[in-house]
Parts: sequence; C-alpha cells; structure tokens
Amino acid sequence: MRTMVVVVGIDIPRSPSPHAGGRYLAYVQDYLRSENAQFVFVAPRRDAQLATGAANPSGPHIFVGSHVAFVRRLEVNLKRLLWYLSPTSSDFRLTLALLFSRELRTVIRSADVIDFQWTETGNLINRVKRLNPRARIVATFHDVLPQKYERRAEITGGRSKRFNLRAAKRAIRLTRKICELSDAVAVLSAKDEALLPTTGCAIVVPPITREGRVESDRCLRNRSDAVFVGAMHRPENDTAAVRLIEQVWPMVIQKVPDARLRIVGANPSAHLIQVAARAVRVEVLGYVQNIEAEYDRSLVAFATLWSGAGVKFKTIDALLSGCAVIGTTIGVEGIGDESWFWSVSNSPEALAEATIDAFCNPEEARKLASASAEVARGFYAQKAQYAAMAELYDL
Repeated sequence: MRTMVVVVGIDIPRSPSPHAGGRYLAYVQDYLRSENAQFVFVAPRRDAQLATGAANPSGPHIFVGSHVAFVRRLEVNLKRLLWYLSPTSSDFRLTLALLFSRELRTVIRSADVIDFQWTETGNLINRVKRLNPRARIVATFHDVLPQKYERRAEITGGRSKRFNLRAAKRAIRLTRKICELSDAVAVLSAKDEALLPTTGCAIVVPPITREGRVESDRCLRNRSDAVFVGAMHRPENDTAAVRLIEQVWPMVIQKVPDARLRIVGANPSAHLIQVAARAVRVEVLGYVQNIEAEYDRSLVAFATLWSGAGVKFKTIDALLSGCAVIGTTIGVEGIGDESWFWSVSNSPEALAEATIDAFCNPEEARKLASASAEVARGFYAQKAQYAAMAELYDL
C-alpha cells in the first residue's frame, strides 16, 4: 500500500514560485513522487499580492477559504487583524477547515504522515492528532521564529519593539510545544538546529543545485552587473534593498561609474521604487520569469540582509550560479563558511569597498565565485536532501 502524506502549510508547490517557501514545497513534492507516495498539500487560498507572478499549483492540493473574491478579501483582512493580536497563531481558515471541511477531515484521517510546514501551523497539531492519532507527525521549520522576532525587536523601538518581544516569547513557547508533539522535526541548516529546544533534529538540505548546467568561461567573462534578489513582500527584503541603494551603492558608483545594480523580486514597495528612481544606475525589475538569466549577467550578488531568520535560498542560488556573493552575517548565516563569499560585513563602508574591489578585479572575483560554486554544488545536492527526507518521513 502506498504511503499517504498530507502537507499542511501556508502555500502549496508552484512552478515557478516567487518565494523560497514555495520552492521548498516543490522539493518535497518531487521527493514524494520519487518514492511513489500519495500526497496532498493543504493551504489557505493565497492573497492576490503574494501570488503575483506564481504559476498554477503543480500537484494535488486542497485550498481552504472562500472561492469568492470579495469574501476572500475580507478573510485576508481578518487574518491580518488576528496576526496583530497573536502573530504566532495559525491561519484561522485552516482551523475552520479542520472543524467543518468534510474533504479535509477525510484526508487527514487517511494520512500515514502529516507534515506541518512553517512554525505557525504547529498550533494545529493537537487538533489533527485527535482526528488521526496514528499518523507520524512531522514539523518543518522554514526559519526559527523566535530568532526572527528577536531580530526585529533589535532594529525597532517603542510599540513595535514591545510587539516583537512579546511575539518572540510566544514563539519560544510554540517552538518548544511543536518539538514535544512531533515525531520528527526538520530545519534547513545546522545553525537553525542549534536554536531549537531539542537535539537530534533531521537536517534537510535543500537541493538547489543547477545540475548539468556548468557556466562557460565566456559566460563568466561577460558578467558585469550587480544584483539583489528577494521576494519584496517580506519587509526584511524590501528594507535591505532600500539600505543597499541608499547606504552602499552611492560609494560604489563614485569609484565605478559604469556599474549597474538590478533589484529583482515580486511586489517591490512604492518607497523602494522611488528610492531606486533617484539613484544612479539602479533598476527595479520586479518579478522575472527567468531568474537564472539575471544571475548569469551579474558579477556580484548582494545578500545584504539586516533582519530575518533561517537559510536564505537566494544566497545559495547566487553561489550556485557563479556570482561573487557579498553579504551581511544575517544574509549568509547557515551557509558554508566565509571562504565561500567575496566579503561578509555589517558595515556599509566595508560592503561598498568589497563591491568596488570586485568590479576593479573581476578576474579574481570570477575565480573565487567559480570555486565557491563548485563546492556549493557538492553540498547542496539532491542526494543529500533526499536522504534527509527519507529519515524525516520514514519512507
């Protein structure tokens, strides 16, 4: 009999996906298909803003929430209100579906494995266990939520700081509860494993390697631009892009006047677009279908985040694509070591100096980038990721 896996989350696999979480779900789906498992992904209907640029769902799924656009907008507004009241709570549409959706309750009862993707969905574990006490419970932490809110508290003040500190305390309690209730938990790096209140976690390494695609010497020689990539609906990405343009790029353009910076990612804010319009040789592209083409024309890729948590898929993408990566400690955390990167610093001046150095010494930058890509391809390989998933799902 084929194993039945139900994956509960805030999105489902999409191809392509405008954010890292959707891509990770696609990796899970590919693995489950390779094992001939039955599976269903369960998630609320996506907000129109977050779904911008995403293609249709790519596998079996159940959407919860209204089909009617007007009602869905009301649901989104209610979700935001409830988030302000309790930022670590699960989406209320999932909770209601577990109570009233015959389709979802039937699927949950038939499952051999139930995977709760993202920390917030872990609030539903006890409710699901009452429906199906025999299922293997898996929890997948895309990032460690307490760290995310603690870091936000560090860069905010007043009411916002108090809000994030309260959220961090709630997240600590929720993370501990999830670890206690789960048969197995997954994180995306050893760094995140060390932050959990338990040991012996399965480490899932995302297979983001571009297998069979080797950069030619000609392609590497033709690289000249700089790129920053991120899903801009996430405040940490939008803010990082603004800081890069305002605090780092002016120093770069003074020394390298023909340098060009491209900002890539869906849903850039009006403020980001305005800041870029005032800057010299900066272009905001928004969502692009072919992100590989953007990396292929870039000598430098910035991973200059100042807040957030978890492994940044875009940093790994840039490494695997043969870019010289310049980042902050948060932007590169949990990924290899500093020898993989052209520069790691939290100083705007040092980041600018490293960028100038890369543009003035392109052969050296390409040489390091090529070597780092080769090492990263060996580490972020599908074989390692599938081995970890086999342990996680017990397939």
